[in-house]
Amino acid sequence: MELGLARLRNEAFNLIISYGVSKAIEEIERKKKVNELTEKWLKEGVPFDLPTSNDVIRDRE
Repeated sequence: MELGLARLRNEAFNLIISYGVSKAIEEIERKKKVNELTEKWLKEGVPFDLPTSNDVIRDRE
């Protein structure tokens, strides 16, 4: 699973050093949750109604 925090090991190491280990782990867990929800919503659909472009246009008039 690609979380997009870093492209290279060296870059990941630098992020961990700059964030701190606990903050880096927190960020990884947050991105995992985002990926899980994205996959779930792609399979099951988004659990709420999103506005269409017609809704936005109507609201602006």
